[in-house]
Amino acid sequence: MTRSRLVVYLAFVLAVGCKGKSFVEGETPGSAKGSDTEPDKASGDKKPSKPLSAKGDGLDNVASISVGPDRACAIADDKLWCWDPGQPAATLTTPATLTALGGAACGLTSDNGDLYCWGGKEVKAAANALGGQVTSSAGGVCTGHRMAIKCWHLGDAEPYVKFDWAGVDKIVHGDHKLCSVVGGGTIECVDLAAKEWKPDKVSGPTDVAVLSMAGNLACAALVKGTVECWVDPEKRKEVPAVKGATDVSVGATGDACAIYGNGFIKCWHTDGTAVTVEASVKEIGGVRGATALGVGAGFGCAIGAGDKAVCWGKASKEPETAQAVSKK
Repeated sequence: MTRSRLVVYLAFVLAVGCKGKSFVEGETPGSAKGSDTEPDKASGDKKPSKPLSAKGDGLDNVASISVGPDRACAIADDKLWCWDPGQPAATLTTPATLTALGGAACGLTSDNGDLYCWGGKEVKAAANALGGQVTSSAGGVCTGHRMAIKCWHLGDAEPYVKFDWAGVDKIVHGDHKLCSVVGGGTIECVDLAAKEWKPDKVSGPTDVAVLSMAGNLACAALVKGTVECWVDPEKRKEVPAVKGATDVSVGATGDACAIYGNGFIKCWHTDGTAVTVEASVKEIGGVRGATALGVGAGFGCAIGAGDKAVCWGKASKEPETAQAVSKK
């Protein structure tokens, strides 16, 4: 398969949205069946007594992971691996083609930082963002390197936005906006539909450690370890029973998860106003030592202990228990 055909194929399977059932919807905390957990006496939380390990041919040595609406991808052993929920991972590119993924839709080449994207249309552009960041949404893709931001509509070879952004941290993509945590833990956003592209401070939390967005929903892990979600930043809602959070990810259908403590994961579901369905806050069994995670539509994946890829949710026999990702 040629690189061009490969990118087009990958574009289609990664960008297709879905409306799968939430992996935490309608459940009460601690009710997951089959979760191999035991109480953490110090914190009162549960922790898995037996961390998952792949049997024989698991996807390990994972360096980065990214989750789209209905597919996940990871960089492992200098190769790009992708899989549907509940299916084995297959390598789809030659080694070292991509160094980073954002929104499971775009990547930067390892040799010169060029941008490759897949969606309804292919994008190949000179991003000049080697070692930078890439993030995407249904509306397009943006890259950032040394405070220089560029954004493309899918199918266009030339960016429609170019601007400088001082103090930018990790850029995240929402509906028609690009946001980032800047100095002091505040959030700045750019309205990509405006005539002038200028980052403006968001009235909201001022101690943000990690920010994630999907559509018009945003969630942030604060420095103090709590998590807040919102559609309107002036009407933020704290997620109950999530403490000590170090990372957070929001999915396309209102599902979200956070890493907390010693790499444990809790997930929840929000309604259209970003109010957490309290009964949906659920610890994911079978995963510990997590260092990164991503959430799709009804499922999530993480890099767990030993740099192994694990997933839970849709298509899992035990939706609230992480399963190691196998390879073909």
